[in-house]
Amino acid sequence: MTRSAHRERTDCDSLRPSWEIRLQLARALPLLRWTLEERKRVVVILRGYVKHPQKFVKAWSADSLSRFAAGDASLSGVVQELIEEFERSGSPTLVARARQIRRRLNAPAPTARRT
Repeated sequence: MTRSAHRERTDCDSLRPSWEIRLQLARALPLLRWTLEERKRVVVILRGYVKHPQKFVKAWSADSLSRFAAGDASLSGVVQELIEEFERSGSPTLVARARQIRRRLNAPAPTARRT
């Protein structure tokens, strides 16, 4: 491979992250603090990631969206639709993640511990 062909491939690859990178980004995004505008962009990214062909990327992107939905009622419907889609998919990965999301969303809020 020539040097320019290698550079071209590397430059192109950096514009399209692998599914493994997308997976880790999807998992990390809800753990960070975002301004309102940044948060909107993150939600757009995650909504794109749930359409990814790799099931792990889809599953964890939906999980992260569900975490953002806890503070944004407008995302609740989107998350519910994803849960239902995953449950119908027949994919063990997607069904399991849907079950985990549903369990977390239906769990009672933690009570404050008294010291």
